[in-house]
Amino acid sequence: MSEQISAQPENTKTPDAIAESIGNFSKRLDVIGYFRPEPTSSEQQKQLFMAGEIDQPIKICPALEQADFSALQQDIISIADDLTSINIPDKFRAPYEAQLHIFGRTADMLQAAQEYNQNRSPESRKKFMEANIEVYGEPDRDTYDGLVTDLKQSITNKNFTGQAEQVKQELLDLLPETNTNTQPYRPSPETIDWAQNIVQTIHQPFLDLIPDQDQFSPEQLKDLFATALHETMAGAADDWQVILDPQAKSIDVDPPQKIIRIPDNSDKRYSQQIVRDMMVHEIGVHALRSIMGEDTNVEMLRTGMPGYLNAEEGLGVVSEQALKGQYADRGVPYYLIAGGQYFYHQNFRQAFELIWRRDVLLGLKSDQEPSEEAIKKAKDTAYSQVSRINRGADGDLLWFKDLSYYNGNRKIWDYLEQTIDNPDAVLDLYYGKVDPTDRTHMRAAWDAQARKPPKDHS
Repeated sequence: MSEQISAQPENTKTPDAIAESIGNFSKRLDVIGYFRPEPTSSEQQKQLFMAGEIDQPIKICPALEQADFSALQQDIISIADDLTSINIPDKFRAPYEAQLHIFGRTADMLQAAQEYNQNRSPESRKKFMEANIEVYGEPDRDTYDGLVTDLKQSITNKNFTGQAEQVKQELLDLLPETNTNTQPYRPSPETIDWAQNIVQTIHQPFLDLIPDQDQFSPEQLKDLFATALHETMAGAADDWQVILDPQAKSIDVDPPQKIIRIPDNSDKRYSQQIVRDMMVHEIGVHALRSIMGEDTNVEMLRTGMPGYLNAEEGLGVVSEQALKGQYADRGVPYYLIAGGQYFYHQNFRQAFELIWRRDVLLGLKSDQEPSEEAIKKAKDTAYSQVSRINRGADGDLLWFKDLSYYNGNRKIWDYLEQTIDNPDAVLDLYYGKVDPTDRTHMRAAWDAQARKPPKDHS
């Protein structure tokens, strides 16, 4: 039996074409890529900073300097115009419109950073911060003050002597005075047990691939990730790649490109526990949720619904914690850096001096002394963490993306507390790159999953 299909006007796009346009555009709006500093000058600035010769590293970001953000903005407008020409239900149109708005504001933020690098004007800084906050949120004062209070209590409860006591006093002098009754967040033991059952059920096929050995090279990690993608997902991830990338600073799962990048460092070794953590976080969350979202008719379920980031990173870190059956704060250094600079106007140097001391002291027991190796490692880590928050040529534009680790961790634990023992709530976590607490996200995800026919019937 044949069907008559009316021809579409040439200037009218189909929903699939709109989805493809949005997916292709998300590949181009690579914020981390635009903010990536030139390697040689970046290393020189780090050396000068560590030697105490400068307090604020200067960053040269070639991609940011050369980009034409007005062209990106025009392309967003073009996609939005195409979206108005098609007839689709509001529950599917709304996520696309919201995502295009986020694209626009992200491009605004990047353009403002580019302008600020050129003119250092307060107006450019203001534009950057407004768009940054709209896209990524901003630190919460009570949360920040509570974390500072908790840190003070943690280190004052330890009895140090010698160099450790000196580092402790230096840290206390660096911490701002706070006045808050905010208590540290902790999920219930029952929720932690429930989360552990979820992770063991969903992610065990990935974990079973990991051989019993103490350390793994980047090449071995690449092979493990590729095996997880290509041998456990029934062909759904066959078009994904895992590569060693000399420019990558950390593991990067890139859903728009369908690539997982691993830093190409032949000296780097990953412990058994770190590999287990990454298997549930990078493969079991970042990659799996994208792959699940791809099997729908809403492109944003594959690349990320508007405002999904906190839930995305939250589920990743919750999965790591649930794997061990133990809650831990996550992303606290980033929150302390961002909050200290945002609320108390700390500069790069002040944030760095605070964070490395925190790292050293939290790793010590009473009466222990820090080793030179531990101090050096803490300083290297702190420099990287402060650099992630501080962007722009002068490193003085605060970028709030990494607040998602703390905020997301809290969000997902809260979600599990409220939905404990509800299998449907667990499924909602994996219906694509969604925030399960956002009704708009879930309405689109539920309908998209139900409407997509099996591949052999499409």
